[in-house]
Amino acid sequence: MLRKIQYGENLVNFTGSVYRGYQLMLDNHYLPVVTLKFIKTKTGESGLAVGDLRAAPIDLSIIRKVNEIVRKSIAKQLLLEVEDVQVNAEKFDEMFEKFLPKK
Repeated sequence: MLRKIQYGENLVNFTGSVYRGYQLMLDNHYLPVVTLKFIKTKTGESGLAVGDLRAAPIDLSIIRKVNEIVRKSIAKQLLLEVEDVQVNAEKFDEMFEKFLPKK
C-alpha cells in the first residue's frame, strides 16, 4: 500500500512540486530521479517530472557513466595523497610523531 504524506497526496494521483514528488517517492521506498524532459500535464501545468529510476527510460550506459563520475568526485573528497598536503618537515613530525620510530 502506498503511504500518504502530510499533504494527503499519494503516488497514484500526485501532481505538484517536483520537490514534494521526489520526497513522496523516497517516503514510498522508490528510487526517485528527476527527468530532464520538460512535460505538460493534462490540466495545463508544465515542468519537470519525477520517476522511479528502475522504470525510467534511461540507457544503462548513462547510469554507469554518471555513477563513475559521482564515484570519482567522492573519492577526491575522501582520499589525500602526500603530495596534496603542503606541510613542512617540522609540522609533519609534530602531526605524526606517535607513528614515527623513536630517534
